Amino acid sequence: MTGQSPFRTEKPWQMWVAIALLAAFLCWVTLSHDAWLDEWQAVLLAVQSPDFHALSDNLRYEGHPPLWYLVLRVLSHAVTPEWTIRLSALAIALSTILIIQLRAPFALIDRVLLCLGYLLLIEYGSLSRGISLGVMMMFLFMATHSKWLRWAILILLPFVEVQFAVLSVFGAAMLWHEKQWDWRAAALWVLAMAAMVVLVMPASDVQTAVTLKPTYFARVALFLMMFGNLLLPLPMIDGEVTWFGNAPGLAGIVLSLLFVVMAVIQTRKDRLHLLTFLVFFGFTLLMATFVYQLSIRHAGLVAILLVVLTWRSAAAGNPIALPFRLWLGVSALCGIGLAVHIHQTGFDNSGKVAAYIRDHRLQDESWATFNDAHAVPVMGRLDRPVLNLTKQCRQTFIRWDRKITGRTAVQIETALRRTLKDYGPFYLISMARFENDDGARAITPLVTLMASFARGFTGGSSYLYKVGSGFPKTGRVPPLCKPLDSYPH
Repeated sequence: MTGQSPFRTEKPWQMWVAIALLAAFLCWVTLSHDAWLDEWQAVLLAVQSPDFHALSDNLRYEGHPPLWYLVLRVLSHAVTPEWTIRLSALAIALSTILIIQLRAPFALIDRVLLCLGYLLLIEYGSLSRGISLGVMMMFLFMATHSKWLRWAILILLPFVEVQFAVLSVFGAAMLWHEKQWDWRAAALWVLAMAAMVVLVMPASDVQTAVTLKPTYFARVALFLMMFGNLLLPLPMIDGEVTWFGNAPGLAGIVLSLLFVVMAVIQTRKDRLHLLTFLVFFGFTLLMATFVYQLSIRHAGLVAILLVVLTWRSAAAGNPIALPFRLWLGVSALCGIGLAVHIHQTGFDNSGKVAAYIRDHRLQDESWATFNDAHAVPVMGRLDRPVLNLTKQCRQTFIRWDRKITGRTAVQIETALRRTLKDYGPFYLISMARFENDDGARAITPLVTLMASFARGFTGGSSYLYKVGSGFPKTGRVPPLCKPLDSYPH
């Protein structure tokens, strides 16, 4: 049993002190987090879809199964969307550290370092995401000895994310190997996998938010540069720590290879573990090459799998390799450092933008944006739709049903003048600073800068403009974007 691991030598009071300190730190990190686009997109989509059929239809533009959105929908009946985001993240993060501290067959220092690592502290801790739920379920799968609970987790995992469907295959292999196989449960699991495939089938007009690089070589190189952040979680862009950054150039590729070497050293004594790690790493690389440009949260599941495999090995009494323990320490140092950095800079500046609009009593004015996705969390906080100038309709969450256009200076000027003609003056949320762009000279007479906001950890500054001062009001209101028939309150 994991509770009898030879590596757990601490006294009970030491473990509970560690849990209390970790929980306090996690509460600080999570409750001070500035929710960004993906978090607001998920909760608004979950809350504003009138029924499961509509929710399922909307998710065909997201590429995600419904489990996380159902969790958000249930929680939103008790609290506001903003608190739904915070409480969902906190509940899952606290559950994760409790499972690890109470059941993981690691020494206390290793368990603490794991919980303070960048992935569990920030990516799967402070952020409200379905992927965090899946990570917690994977650790619960390892923590419990109940055959039926383990099968229930495997049946639910495909409804979290596509990657978890693949991970559930490895879980099923573990149950077979550990003689916990059940054909009835396995049949339900196969049905769950089939249902997941149907539910994530993309709509015919879906357009991904991120476009793959034009060559396979560039896609693989970009993936490896990003994957290097798993070994040394310090994402950089132009010398600045930024969420969407990579380990720089060749260093990122070297760090990626070193992470794989570290994982091979840790798993080499068990063929099932080694094969499982290499297959899932290969699957993740193939996804990044042929399907979608993955980010650190997707790649991080490779590291979570490595932790799970190490858990299983340690539960059998096998020692943890030194490189793995060193990685836990490095990741924890980066996690704590980035948590402090994020607290100082803010994760996302959309909260500050919304506060400015509210403080200046502008929330009831007409607001617009050019597919600048950060307008979703701004207006989500204000409980208002925003005019998408590219689509010429108002949206709350984004339906990715059209390729993003309208970002050249000529296209922006055309859209601004068209909107002024049809609907009169309005306010604009933008990531572009028009005054600094020589190509935007025709735009500057139309706009007046009101406020600017420095970039947060997500990167990118925000600017608020008043558009069309002196233009007559028309009294007309832009239509709502599909799938909104009316704006829900």
